[in-house]
Amino acid sequence: MSSDCNFVYTLPEYVLDRTVIINGNHEHRVSGFKLAKASDYFKRQLIELRRGELEKSRIRARSLCDLQIEPLHVNYDDLIGFEMMLSFTHCSEEARCDLTKSLNSKQLVSILKAGTHFEVPDFVEYFIDAMKQKLTTQNVWDYWTALEPISDIAPDLTNFSRNFLLKHFLETCSSDEFLLQTADKLKLLLRDDALNASNELELFRQLERWVAVDPIKRSAHFGGLLACLRLGRLTAAELDEIKASIYVSENQQDCSRILSIAQSIVDSNTTGVNPSAQHDGIALDEGHAYSGCVLYKNRIYIIGGYISSGPTQMLKVLELATGTWRYLSPMHEKRNYICACLLDNAIYALGGHNGRHRLNTVERYDPEQNNWTFVSQMRQVRSDAGADSLNGKIYVCGGFDGHHFYDSVECYDPKVDQWTLLAPMQNIRSGVSVIGFNNCLYAIGGNDGLQRLRTVERYDPETNQWQTMPSMIRQRSNFCIVAMDDSIYVMGGWSDETNSTIALVEKWVPGMQNSWEQTKELYLPASANCCCGIKGLDVIKNFL
Repeated sequence: MSSDCNFVYTLPEYVLDRTVIINGNHEHRVSGFKLAKASDYFKRQLIELRRGELEKSRIRARSLCDLQIEPLHVNYDDLIGFEMMLSFTHCSEEARCDLTKSLNSKQLVSILKAGTHFEVPDFVEYFIDAMKQKLTTQNVWDYWTALEPISDIAPDLTNFSRNFLLKHFLETCSSDEFLLQTADKLKLLLRDDALNASNELELFRQLERWVAVDPIKRSAHFGGLLACLRLGRLTAAELDEIKASIYVSENQQDCSRILSIAQSIVDSNTTGVNPSAQHDGIALDEGHAYSGCVLYKNRIYIIGGYISSGPTQMLKVLELATGTWRYLSPMHEKRNYICACLLDNAIYALGGHNGRHRLNTVERYDPEQNNWTFVSQMRQVRSDAGADSLNGKIYVCGGFDGHHFYDSVECYDPKVDQWTLLAPMQNIRSGVSVIGFNNCLYAIGGNDGLQRLRTVERYDPETNQWQTMPSMIRQRSNFCIVAMDDSIYVMGGWSDETNSTIALVEKWVPGMQNSWEQTKELYLPASANCCCGIKGLDVIKNFL
């Protein structure tokens, strides 16, 4: 490191053949070759400087050996950004990595400006990647606030920080930087359809925290902020809590109309009538039950199941881009009480009931070729089982063979086209939902032949062992399951506790929560249903 300011270099002294003078009074010895290679700006400057040196040498009628190397003068008002750029072009990869360790939002803005001005794209990209790695829920507000004014220089990075905010919004609210934001900036984010917040009541509580920092000035913005929340997602109890807020009382004129509209939506949700939630344009042409459901490349595939004429071998696909259904190549066998999953760009249909017999056969569908082929049969006949893929293999759990309910589990390896029996579950389970999540397999609920279950167990492929997990709130079988972000959701099903189909939805965060929690119910009770999780606002915005 030189004694002048913050210029870091790892090159030997003898290659530093040029002097750069910044703003007339700050100089560094640099490598002209390194600068010219990294920057088109400096390449042009150094070529022009060399032409001048050659011309002066010619006038003096001297040889190139007598060439007088002149300093390169640069005027630039941000010395930090300039010296970071010089350091990047003059040091090793290890030293470059050290430069990123103390990176903050102010330095990043200086770097982006300097890199853009002096045309050093590798420098800009290197620190953009470093910033993305350093971004957390505690520093994202600082970065986003700093980047917004220079969004024209780094639009992708500004959008990256904004999207990070939207994805982790509630977590970022614990940062002190959240409390420093303006009302206009908060409204901008709260109105964004990409805002990911699982609980609008928690959002409301964070807004109360924000107002409490300066109630006299900020209370006037409360009604406008409240209008940005998706209040229709609230339960009746949650809406009552919001109505009781002191800030609502102080801003009745701004809040009353908003809360009145929210109340009507919440009431309609409670009665199960919600016209705004209807989307008949994508309804199936007939009812399906006990079908399989798989998401693949923005398409939802419905596999087999039971329709008005009985068990079916049909395969239908919903094109999310257009909202239209198509029939595809049917399976070789009719399959009711089917389980299905995706593995390595192929859809597998496993077991089921064809109207006469329960099956152990398995078919694999190639979406690109639109054809089905049989693979090795399961070791046991299974209908009403649960299945999912995990780490390159398919796991099938439980089920019913027409006489016995199963606790057995088997695993399919597509590399050798072979099924292997694994350690059985701790409970017999038919009508069970199975999901692979965080390198483990979860078997949830079901029917043991005597009653529906609320119990949950987890399988570890490394140890071939099952472990008891927190039980659901409600007993249920033949329900649908999905994992979104860090949570597992279970929806609907048949429950002995009510002796009926239920609409109850529960959520659990494995490793973080010791119990399940109830969330917003389905609009209608549903059993023998299937579902899949869809990510990406661009895919689903037409259905919102």
